[in-house]
Amino acid sequence: MPTALIQGRIAVQYEHLLRKELNDDWKILVWDPSSNEPDEFVAMALEADAIIGGRIPTSNWPNIPKLKLFQIPWTGHDFCSPETMPSGIPVCNCYEHETTIAEFVLCAMLETKIGLRGIDERFRAKGVGRQTARVRALSWGNP
Repeated sequence: MPTALIQGRIAVQYEHLLRKELNDDWKILVWDPSSNEPDEFVAMALEADAIIGGRIPTSNWPNIPKLKLFQIPWTGHDFCSPETMPSGIPVCNCYEHETTIAEFVLCAMLETKIGLRGIDERFRAKGVGRQTARVRALSWGNP
């Protein structure tokens, strides 16, 4: 039976999603820093084929002979490096946040410069009309 270990305060919040996506062949262990001790992590890690989480609760990785994957369920990975990871274990993280962040930053800039929320509210309430066109002209500096 393959075994996954979810560990760390952020990753354990998503245990239900992993259980939903994996079939019943998987054993899922959970190490939660609010209720588990570091030595419990080591015991669980010894069973794991995959570990999902972030910084581990021990100063060094224990010898984990079954481990085949360390999955970081977010973008950051500054807490691990090739020197600190067990040799030969793939480390994966998530990406694709760039578009969402870019949209947020662009919207924040538009709100700051032209009051985008107000324009949007007026447009939704009144549609394309004189006031909307006038606001657009004033906002973008058109005559």
